[in-house]
Amino acid sequence: MTMSPARAALLRVALLGAALSLTLVGCSGDSTPGPAGSTPPSEGSASVSPSTNGSSEPTGDATGSAASTGPEEASGSSTSSPDPTVPESEDDATSSGGGDVVSPESELLMAPEPSPTPLSELVTEQSTAPLVRTPLPLAANALGRLVGRFPEALRPPPRSAVESSSISPSGERLQVALVGSTSLSPEAVMRSYRVRLAKRGLAETAAPATVGGSQSVAFRRGASRITVTVTDEGPRTSYAVSAVLHAGRA
Repeated sequence: MTMSPARAALLRVALLGAALSLTLVGCSGDSTPGPAGSTPPSEGSASVSPSTNGSSEPTGDATGSAASTGPEEASGSSTSSPDPTVPESEDDATSSGGGDVVSPESELLMAPEPSPTPLSELVTEQSTAPLVRTPLPLAANALGRLVGRFPEALRPPPRSAVESSSISPSGERLQVALVGSTSLSPEAVMRSYRVRLAKRGLAETAAPATVGGSQSVAFRRGASRITVTVTDEGPRTSYAVSAVLHAGRA
């Protein structure tokens, strides 16, 4: 079948238009812009690909930059912050309770207690006068009162009731005995005799053995011996004094 020249010209024009349309459509698909606000990744930046568990893993240059950090930098950054468990100074160690730090209060508690000073050393003025003088008195004893010429150093303490007293000479020695009671405490009775005899130069010696509830103290000066025993009897204190006194010349 023979086509007329006019129809052939129209067919060529239609084919050229179809080809031009296809060319324009292809070019417009390559240059389609992305979503609004997105920017193309720059060279050298890290891209993050989502994983199946929802976490992001660095890829590309991010992994490289993390790996490029040497152990020296990591160790330097870790040692720059102080360990909170280590005190920085002795003051910190003291405040935190570490170390063998002894407080002044502990030193006072650990200090040994001083031994008591004998009363004779505390008394500054001591008499060396004889405890009894010759000629010695005659032997005597009494109930409820003191016998005559009873030695002044051994007289009863205050607020006393004398039960018995006696003196008995033998050569230049005088034996003395006294029994009584008082409303003073046992400690007050002991203190009364301690002070009185210390002023006369007598020193305390080893106390003799006593029975339960009693306490004794012994004194000595030269050949003279004195023993005082007290017993706590509730509202009153009973006491007993025994002595052997060596006489001096009047």
